[in-house]
Amino acid sequence: MKIIGALFIVAASFVFGFMRRSGYLKEELLLKKLSELLYEIRDNIEFRSNALKDVIINCAVNDKYADLDFLPLTLEKLDSGATLKVAITNAFEESDCAAKLKKSEGLELIELFTSMGSDVEDVVIQNIDYVISRLNETKQQLSEQNKKQKGYYETLYTLAGAAAAVALL
Repeated sequence: MKIIGALFIVAASFVFGFMRRSGYLKEELLLKKLSELLYEIRDNIEFRSNALKDVIINCAVNDKYADLDFLPLTLEKLDSGATLKVAITNAFEESDCAAKLKKSEGLELIELFTSMGSDVEDVVIQNIDYVISRLNETKQQLSEQNKKQKGYYETLYTLAGAAAAVALL
């Protein structure tokens, strides 16, 4: 019976390590989705001359961006009469996406969203390009870190679980 308990502790420790590492992988995926969203916004504004509000609405209903929970919140705020700038900024601040990001990336996105008005200027497009480059840099660093630490958390937690199991036996 003790052996089964020890095996359970080791298995549970491995699962905890896997969950820890998957959190970092989710952050990397979130940064990728945010970059894709910003690319789409920029391309639709700059090359297709679409209205910013229409672009945001189209992105919010696109399944590709289903992980970005602030987009549906933005639609709700737009429906209640808020301006686009206020709607997207407030929705992002209230979202899980903002909570999952590092503080610096979150602040850069908030600054970008507050610079967005009904009229799109070259400055906004330049801000979008800047934020995209910062998100991509962070994503690249996180990706490299995840590659280096592949299996690290699983091994660390499994060894800790094995030590605990041995101590209990």
